[in-house]
Amino acid sequence: MIGAVVKILSAWPMVIKRSIANWRLLSSVIIGVVLASAIMAGTVIYIDSLKSLALGSELAKHDPYALDILTTATKGPTAPREYALVRRPMEAEIQARVGGILDGTLRGGHTATFFLTMPGQEEHAGEDNARSYFAFAPKFEENVNILPGGRHPTPVLDPVIEGTPLSIEGLAPADAAAEFGVGVGDVLSVVPHWDEVTPYASVEIVGLYERRNPADLFWRLNDRILRAFTSGNFLTVPFFVSEQTFLRGVGSAFPNMDSTYGWLLDVDTDKLSAVNATQTRADIRSLHSRLNTDLTWYQQITVLDTALENYDRRLLFSKLQMFVVLILIAVVVLYYVVTLSSLIAEQRRGEVTLLRSRGAGTNQILAVFVLEGSTIAVVATVVSPFLAAWAISLLGLTPAFADLSGGSRLPVDVSRTAYMLSALGGLLSFGALMIPAIEATKTGVSRHRQESTRPSRFGFFQRYYIDVMMLAVSIVLFRQLAEQGSLAATDLLGEVVVNQLLLAAPAITLVAAAMVLLRLFPVVMSLISRLMSPHLPPGVVMGLWQMARNPTHYARLALLLILMAGLGIFAASFAGTLERSFEERVLYSSGSDIRLTGVTQNTRGITRPLAEPYLDLPGIVGASPALRSAGSDLSILTGESFMILGVDTETFTDVAWFREDFADESIERLMDTMASRDETGGIELPDDSRALEILVKADRPNPTIQLAARLRDANGRFFTYGLGSLETSNWRLMSSSLFEGRRVRFALFPTRPLTLVAIALGEMHPQGTLRSGSLLIDTVRVRRSTGDVVVLDTLGDVAGWNVLRATKDSVQDRIRASEVSARGDGSLQFAWSDGSPLVPRGVYPGPHTQPVPVVASASFIRATGHAVGDELEVSVSGERVNVTIADTVDFFPTMDSFNERFLIADFNALITDTNRSRTFGELRANEMWLSTDLTGTKREELVERLAQGAPYPAISVIDREHDLGEAKIDPLVLAGWRALLLIAFGAILILSSLGFLVHAYVSIRNRELQFALMRTIGFTMRQLVALMWVEQALVIGAGMALGTWMGGRLGSTVMPFLGHDENGSQVLPPFVIEVNWSNLLVTYAAMSIIFTAIILGVIWFVRHMALSRVLRLGDV
Repeated sequence: MIGAVVKILSAWPMVIKRSIANWRLLSSVIIGVVLASAIMAGTVIYIDSLKSLALGSELAKHDPYALDILTTATKGPTAPREYALVRRPMEAEIQARVGGILDGTLRGGHTATFFLTMPGQEEHAGEDNARSYFAFAPKFEENVNILPGGRHPTPVLDPVIEGTPLSIEGLAPADAAAEFGVGVGDVLSVVPHWDEVTPYASVEIVGLYERRNPADLFWRLNDRILRAFTSGNFLTVPFFVSEQTFLRGVGSAFPNMDSTYGWLLDVDTDKLSAVNATQTRADIRSLHSRLNTDLTWYQQITVLDTALENYDRRLLFSKLQMFVVLILIAVVVLYYVVTLSSLIAEQRRGEVTLLRSRGAGTNQILAVFVLEGSTIAVVATVVSPFLAAWAISLLGLTPAFADLSGGSRLPVDVSRTAYMLSALGGLLSFGALMIPAIEATKTGVSRHRQESTRPSRFGFFQRYYIDVMMLAVSIVLFRQLAEQGSLAATDLLGEVVVNQLLLAAPAITLVAAAMVLLRLFPVVMSLISRLMSPHLPPGVVMGLWQMARNPTHYARLALLLILMAGLGIFAASFAGTLERSFEERVLYSSGSDIRLTGVTQNTRGITRPLAEPYLDLPGIVGASPALRSAGSDLSILTGESFMILGVDTETFTDVAWFREDFADESIERLMDTMASRDETGGIELPDDSRALEILVKADRPNPTIQLAARLRDANGRFFTYGLGSLETSNWRLMSSSLFEGRRVRFALFPTRPLTLVAIALGEMHPQGTLRSGSLLIDTVRVRRSTGDVVVLDTLGDVAGWNVLRATKDSVQDRIRASEVSARGDGSLQFAWSDGSPLVPRGVYPGPHTQPVPVVASASFIRATGHAVGDELEVSVSGERVNVTIADTVDFFPTMDSFNERFLIADFNALITDTNRSRTFGELRANEMWLSTDLTGTKREELVERLAQGAPYPAISVIDREHDLGEAKIDPLVLAGWRALLLIAFGAILILSSLGFLVHAYVSIRNRELQFALMRTIGFTMRQLVALMWVEQALVIGAGMALGTWMGGRLGSTVMPFLGHDENGSQVLPPFVIEVNWSNLLVTYAAMSIIFTAIILGVIWFVRHMALSRVLRLGDV
């Protein structure tokens, strides 16, 4: 073993000489290896840097005192032994769990609350609001100033308990003593409210104190822990004593007393970092879990664990997307290393052949490559973490991070994980270097000559079908991703976990698909050269022939460009999509420019129009009312719940935001579908109607059954007018005044004209039951203001009337024409079955009500099993409504398609059907969607006016412009993505340029003889230039075009699985792929300029090539 190592090391001088001789080519490989390791290590360093910024940002949202940890435990009796049983486990767990992040600990305790009285009034203790308690804190004396005339109390230890009062000294706060009217030298009695051996304690106030520094952390301990539970209505005077007096004096006198002991843990946020934040959150919760089990009445108060949880969740779903791109960058860099090492190995095949001809074995030649590759990999592993850390720190100086870093360098920390990933990058790079090296060492003299005349059509990966296997792996990964639905999943314990292998799925897919696609490259080139050779100039034909003859050489460069372009499109689509998504989330959640929720129309005075008052406000150009309510599906046994949104189909499209991919149909078509139902009827009353009169005859007296008329006014408001009870079975003209007889101050009056929409009756006794019966309705008429009577309907023909179906009991209700009539021309007989009280039953004028057309969410269809065209009965705010599913949508503004099921209906149809059968109240619009062209200050004034209740009160005002300003893309995520794009585009530009340069250099060196021979047989320089332009243009064009297409397809495939916000919720609306073309086109333009310059350099080299030197006998 040692001998083998010595032999390998003996080749070191040769390795150094070869490296120096080939430093130009080797330097490009070294750059790639270092870059690969730097990116691997930089992934962790960069994410940790972002995590540090995110942690600071999250902690800055909270009051520093709220980040401290308060722990309390209550135990009795109050004695040193019992206190030790609390203190020992408390302090041991605190030190073990969170000791590393603390700057100090304060402790103390207080007794239960006592009644407080003046001496001699102990029997009346508790009759007033005076209270007291004893407290101690070891650092009490350091934080108070004892006022002149006061002193520290004398300790009381182990007093004799004989049922007599305890005499004790204590310190009291000056403000509480002044409020109670006592001072130094006064004595007060504290009386326990529980059964105790000591009737009370006489406390002499020996000193008054004030807070030395009210902002000191000690007083937070006092205010949050040491103060007993007394509300603001109590006058409380606490007494501070020493710890020994508390435990051995007060505790001994009151052995049945419980005391509460507390610790304030001063958290030093500077000790929190991206490295320990997650573990700290777990430790805080573990602290609570352990002490809650060991101690009685344990409480723990802090927001630190919640803040760290928010930080973890926020960063997890933000960095997932970054990890995907960073892994893709690393894979592309690794392929760059493979490509360049292949080119170098190809360049060295002549050297390898020479060594073999001089007796060198395969292992000896391979040892040279191993030494060279391992040296490069080791150097890269050591240098890369520091190089990555330095580069990442400089990002803080860029405009992207200026707001977060304050213009200084980003905080970086080279962790152990960074070194491990750097080593992994070095190891992978070493493997990438060895793949072509192993192939090269197998080259003998005959094989070298054979490949020089007829190169292999496939490379290493294609020859052994590694590309096909990689594609199969990517298909399996994407299938698993499709089943999981996201890169992040939830385990059985509810914790978010990430399958690390799935993060690499896009990179594996891009590489594998590109390799498989390039299997067609030689076939396509051969086909083109055969078909086009009769029609093209010789130089172009020679270029096509050369590419068909040696496809592997060109395929390497084409694949590198495919991966570079694919990476660029993929990264640019991520950034563009995220920026668009943050804007569209606000557009979706707001629904319109301004949306009012909890709108309440006036309930006094005269009804007013709903939308018109908003349109009268300056700046409002569109207003559309809406009704949002809960519902349930009555057609299935489980009564599946859902949300229903009623929208005004005539005005909704004027104010709402709707994306075309939300549904198969356009929003205009959906509105037309919901508005397709004919308007239901009703009987319009004359404008000067004063009273409504109905001639009826009951089958028997029913004094608890009330008859009522339901009317709708000109503004769409519904009113119920009681007509009286069915007290007799004789014909009776029942009437109700429409405008008089109401208390003017509190009444709501309708706006003319009125429309009769229903006549209903019901059992008004809550504990009663509506018994079956019948009612004859002969005439419906109104009395005008002039006293004239106008008959609206004689009901001789019942074809224009239908039964209300407000309840399932009404299924058996019937109407028919009756010959019995007070006027002799027939009447309508309404017969009802038994039913529940307070539920209206009756008839309404107009045609049979058609089901309300609704648009159902895809989630509703999946949950209920319904389909388009189904008719079903649903409950909306307790009212039964028949609906028919006319169409479906995947998403609809303001509706949660992932977690809710919903229906969208025409607002007017919904209001009509739900209010017609009501006898109490009405279902009204509760939202208003507005459109405005105002911006800036004028818009703010409008929003403020709406918030103040103009023209109708509203619970909340959602302003899209304000929300867009508040909910812009997270600065941390935005800065992270900008920096990531800089890394991606920088890697694309540098690596593609280096790769193309090396490829061009190796190509021209290998083809010098070929070009010279072509010149000697008559090819002109113009033809050679055309050959080179055709070769390079085809490779560059094909590579960039295929890469752009594949990157776009990959982005559209992967992005849906990354559709989570920083809190882990699915993004609404879902992502739409948006490529950030500006940065990408700049990169492409720079690449084109560099490529052109390299091609021109190659052409210059060919033009100045000395044929005599190339065609020397030794070279030929």
